[in-house]
Amino acid sequence: MKKWKVEEIEFLKQNYTQKSLKEIAKALGRTPIAVLKKAYSLGISKKRQRKWTSEEKKFLIENYSKFTVVELAEMLGRSPKSVEGMVQRLGLHKTKEEIRVSHIKNLIKSGIRPWTKEELEIIKRHYTNMQKDKLLELLPNRTWKAIHAKAYKLGLSRFRLLSRLKNENVRKMDPSEAGYLAGAIDCDGWIGITLEKYHSKQRVFPTPYIGVANTSLSILEKCKQITGIGHIRIKRDNKKSPKWRTSYYWGVESYSGIEGILKQILPYLERKWKQAILLLEYIQIWKQNILKGRYQITDRQREICKEIRELNKRGKKNL
Repeated sequence: MKKWKVEEIEFLKQNYTQKSLKEIAKALGRTPIAVLKKAYSLGISKKRQRKWTSEEKKFLIENYSKFTVVELAEMLGRSPKSVEGMVQRLGLHKTKEEIRVSHIKNLIKSGIRPWTKEELEIIKRHYTNMQKDKLLELLPNRTWKAIHAKAYKLGLSRFRLLSRLKNENVRKMDPSEAGYLAGAIDCDGWIGITLEKYHSKQRVFPTPYIGVANTSLSILEKCKQITGIGHIRIKRDNKKSPKWRTSYYWGVESYSGIEGILKQILPYLERKWKQAILLLEYIQIWKQNILKGRYQITDRQREICKEIRELNKRGKKNL
């Protein structure tokens, strides 16, 4: 390791702030790392810190509550970090209102516009029950990504909700048809509320449903024909297990469809009539809350979920 001569040290002190490391290293015949280490040991820095004057400190004390740190840094010709450091040393503080105003100024300066009360009200009232294009028309200055992020913070979700809120007209059934559907649901069907997960499985959304499962596709097609609504899908494919026959299911997920069907078949249900009454109550509470602009699940709805899930346990019979 070559020792530093007095001339080299003097050269380093005179040129360290003026020239680059490579230039100094080349002139001294040393590596840039060796030059950097020697400068550090001598306490030499490329950035000379300007001392705070009494006038600057006084200006900072008088104007700290009026401007943001970035604005003060521009006024004083210093970096924001330098201003923040002096603020801490002087023990300066802002009130909650001053912090809020300062935050809004920073957002505006960075091109981010804070949410207004009117915009938040639009999201609360329409996010869960309005089409994307129409909602964007109501909030023309917002992107869909921004709307979605704000709705998530407010605890709102569009998770399969629009399809459930759509109006479905249930066909009026005669007594024989209502009795047939009630028998199918009593024997091979379900009336319940499932807990579906969304947003990376961090939240759970109770979802009402009714349906019938069977290996006979003709039975399910008749259920759909009787009601005029619903969908038929494969529940279990025999390709995975050749021992079993392919199973299908007919189901209805919309609130209006479920309500219209249950009201017609309720007098004919023998085993699942309690679940039907509870589910109708759940939907009625939800409809009332939607009209009032409330989208959160109530305590009574949570109780209904528990009661229905308890009734639907295997071996449980309605008496």
